[in-house]
Amino acid sequence: MAVASALSASATPDACPRASSRNGPARSSRSIPSSSISPPARPSSTSPPTIRSPNGPSPASPAGLKASLPASFAMLTDPGVRHAYNEAFVAAEVRKIQPFFDSFFDQQREACIRLEDNNLLVASAGSGKSATRVCKVANVLERQLYRPDEILLLAFNKSAADELKTRIARQLHRGKRAGVPRHDVSPLGRGIIKEVEGRPPQLAEVPHI
Repeated sequence: MAVASALSASATPDACPRASSRNGPARSSRSIPSSSISPPARPSSTSPPTIRSPNGPSPASPAGLKASLPASFAMLTDPGVRHAYNEAFVAAEVRKIQPFFDSFFDQQREACIRLEDNNLLVASAGSGKSATRVCKVANVLERQLYRPDEILLLAFNKSAADELKTRIARQLHRGKRAGVPRHDVSPLGRGIIKEVEGRPPQLAEVPHI
């Protein structure tokens, strides 16, 4: 993946690198989340009994199947292999993009790269949480790892949601066409309740004490 542009020395905290190739955004490798590897299905109570071979695991048994797989299938059979791969991938990506993340801490760079099923970012006010979110979204969009309609950004009010939209669009140089759905929490929740219940939620009538 060739990096087309670097951040200037006066980069703002919400700036992040833009990766591209000569033929458009590159589709590079990425970390592998847990959901990408489904656990083997457990036999149900109605499954026929397994015939055990006196000469070792049957080739049709889980142990036999695992033993018959080539070493390259360790990514599927050994969680430790996936973890080691992801750690090495993140470390390599952090080193690769470090010159373009001069305004970010190591933890912010790592948060922009990791694409686990669940990621929790905890930091104090003004430390760059929103900047990290902007960079993470811009990065996955630029590399075409996700489509805009697969991403939902939530903020605590409308102005904060609009600010996220503006910063992502600016980062991607798309004007106002970033296309990422963003909402503040209350209207989103109200809309979901209205769609499911057929009417907007009503305030509860609780007697004052």
